[in-house]
This record gives sequence, structure tokens and C-alpha cells, in this order.
Amino acid sequence: PIPYPLLGGSEVPPNLLPSEAYAYLTPDAEVAVLAFSVIVTYTDCRRSQPPPPFQYLFTPASHPRSPRSNAMPPVVDLTTFFGEDDEDCPICLESMTPLSWRGNERKRTLCCGKFICPDCGTSMLGRQASLANQAREASVANDPSAAEYHAKNLETAMSCPLCRAKLPCNEKETFEASLNNAKKGKAYAQHAVATKYEAGRGTRKNLNKAAKYFRAAAEQGHPWSMSSYGNLLEKGLGVGKDIGEAKKWYERSAELKQPQGYYHQGNLYENGIGVQKDEAKA
Repeated sequence: PIPYPLLGGSEVPPNLLPSEAYAYLTPDAEVAVLAFSVIVTYTDCRRSQPPPPFQYLFTPASHPRSPRSNAMPPVVDLTTFFGEDDEDCPICLESMTPLSWRGNERKRTLCCGKFICPDCGTSMLGRQASLANQAREASVANDPSAAEYHAKNLETAMSCPLCRAKLPCNEKETFEASLNNAKKGKAYAQHAVATKYEAGRGTRKNLNKAAKYFRAAAEQGHPWSMSSYGNLLEKGLGVGKDIGEAKKWYERSAELKQPQGYYHQGNLYENGIGVQKDEAKA
């Protein structure tokens, strides 16, 4: 019998394959790797026989450490963060380029969280600036009717074309809009808030809060937050320094094919940070 939980109790599928078992190991299981090795060796050598009784490795759903930790999501749907590859812009109906690690192929509205193409995003900003100038000029020219007309148009332009919510017009309002969605548990907003706390955009720089929101998004499977949180762990910024934990987050990001995860892992191996120096792996 194993004295502490290895797998996720009620969340584990009944017909779990040995090759899938590793994804369900909890990070606090000290014998997890050993147990997994035994399972794989046993099953691979006896493919004609039924698998070993996995239930002996499971913990009951009532166990305080079961079900499996949210910090290790078994499946991550990247469309939640990046959208569908063949998604069309809801404004111009043109096909949008898939979002990559660069993050500039699409823009996300801060109110309803919908993706729009960069051209429509730029066009919205340009229209807002133009109408603001027209309203200002009408006011200076002492033309009340023209000023009122342009003010109404500006009010419309300052609303989201999809949900009609008021759009932020400066860094502070942008931060507040992102924070509002982050508090609702939306991972994309948590990542945005973390980057603003980290850089001090729209709010005071606060690495403790940056680490908090990066971790919150990472635990929901946000691949960019995984590598960003790992970087803070590696450097001990806003959170206790922990190279081992940082490496785990880098690995999870890399598993989702994110270049940041690969880069940070390579840096660890190149410089021998928390691992044995290995230029080939780097």
C-alpha cells in the first residue's frame, strides 16, 4: 500500500493506460516516478495479460488531497486562450491569423473577451481619436450643436461594438477592466493583470501580485503564464526562489509547444541552474 496519494481519485478514468498515468501523478507524491516506472515495466512485459490493479494506487474522493491538484490540468484546451485557428473577426468577418506566442495576430476586447483582428482594433482607436478631435474643435469654435453631435458619435465609438460596454481610454482604465475580469476567474485576464503588475502599467509595480495572478492563470492551463510564473520562481521575484518548481512550470509550458517554455528550460541547462549543465539538452 502507498501511504499518500499518487493519482487523482474520482477524476482518473477507469480504463487508464500506463502511458497516460504520468499525467495524473500529483506533485507531492515522492514515489510517483518510481510507481510509474513499475506500472509501465509490468504492463509492457505482459501485454497479453490485464493491467495491474490501479485502484490500489488511487485515493478515495474523500481524501483531503483528492481529487488531483488543479495545478496540473490533464488536458488544456488552448482555444480557450488563443481562439480557433479558423476563427473570423466578428466585426469585418475576415479570417484571422492564428494567435502565436507573439500575441499580436489578434486583439481581445477587455469587456467581453472576444477576439478581433488587428486592423479592426486599429480602426476603432483611429475613429475614437478622430471623433475626439472633432468634438474638441467644435467646442473651441463655440458651436454647441456640432459639439453635441460629435460627442454623441464619440460616446458610441467608445463602446464595444460587440457588447456595447464602455471601452477603456487609458492605461489605468485598461488595468481596471482586466482586473474586473481576472476576479471573475478568467485566465486570459489574470495573465494580462499579472503582466501589468510586473511592468507597472496602469497600476503600481507589484511583483507579489504579479506572481499571484501568473500562478492563478497557469493553474488554469494558460501556457504563457506557466513560463512567466516559472521565471519569477527562478529569480525569486515576488515569490520564494524555487528552481525545481520553476523547471516544472517551464516543462508544462513546453509540453504545450510554447517557445517561452523551451527557451527557459534551455537556459537552465545551458547555465547549470538547478540542474546538471548539459549543452546538448540546452
